[in-house]
Amino acid sequence: AAIAGGVLFEQASALPIRAALLRLRELPEEEMKTSGEEWLKTLTKELDGIEVMFR
Repeated sequence: AAIAGGVLFEQASALPIRAALLRLRELPEEEMKTSGEEWLKTLTKELDGIEVMFR
Protein backbone atom coordinates (compact mmCIF):
# COMPACT_ATOMS: atom_id res chain seq x y z
CA ALA A 1 0.00 0.00 0.00
CA ALA A 2 2.87 2.35 0.75
CA ILE A 3 4.32 1.83 -2.72
CA ALA A 4 0.95 2.33 -4.40
CA GLY A 5 0.36 5.38 -2.20
CA GLY A 6 3.75 6.77 -3.16
CA VAL A 7 2.98 6.30 -6.85
CA LEU A 8 -0.41 7.97 -6.46
CA PHE A 9 1.16 10.83 -4.52
CA GLU A 10 3.80 11.26 -7.22
CA GLN A 11 1.21 11.33 -9.99
CA ALA A 12 -1.08 13.67 -8.07
CA SER A 13 1.61 16.17 -7.15
CA ALA A 14 4.55 16.13 -9.58
CA LEU A 15 3.01 17.65 -12.69
CA PRO A 16 1.24 20.63 -11.05
CA ILE A 17 4.40 21.37 -9.05
CA ARG A 18 6.63 21.25 -12.15
CA ALA A 19 4.20 23.37 -14.16
CA ALA A 20 4.01 25.97 -11.38
CA LEU A 21 7.80 26.15 -11.07
CA LEU A 22 8.16 26.68 -14.82
CA ARG A 23 5.58 29.49 -14.71
CA LEU A 24 7.40 31.13 -11.78
CA ARG A 25 10.70 31.11 -13.70
CA GLU A 26 9.14 33.06 -16.57
CA LEU A 27 7.75 35.85 -14.37
CA PRO A 28 9.35 39.27 -13.91
CA GLU A 29 11.00 39.61 -10.50
CA GLU A 30 8.39 41.97 -9.03
CA GLU A 31 5.56 39.52 -9.82
CA MET A 32 7.44 36.47 -8.59
CA LYS A 33 6.96 37.14 -4.86
CA THR A 34 3.17 37.41 -5.09
CA SER A 35 2.86 34.45 -7.45
CA GLY A 36 5.21 32.39 -5.30
CA GLU A 37 3.10 33.06 -2.22
CA GLU A 38 -0.09 32.10 -4.06
CA TRP A 39 1.57 28.95 -5.39
CA LEU A 40 2.70 27.93 -1.88
CA LYS A 41 -0.83 28.40 -0.50
CA THR A 42 -2.27 26.28 -3.32
CA LEU A 43 0.42 23.62 -2.91
CA THR A 44 -0.16 23.43 0.85
CA LYS A 45 -3.90 23.00 0.31
CA GLU A 46 -3.32 20.25 -2.29
CA LEU A 47 -0.82 18.41 -0.10
CA ASP A 48 -3.21 18.60 2.87
CA GLY A 49 -5.89 17.02 0.67
CA ILE A 50 -3.54 14.25 -0.44
CA GLU A 51 -2.53 13.57 3.18
CA VAL A 52 -6.18 13.17 4.19
CA MET A 53 -6.65 10.56 1.42
CA PHE A 54 -3.93 8.35 2.95
CA ARG A 55 -5.09 8.43 6.57
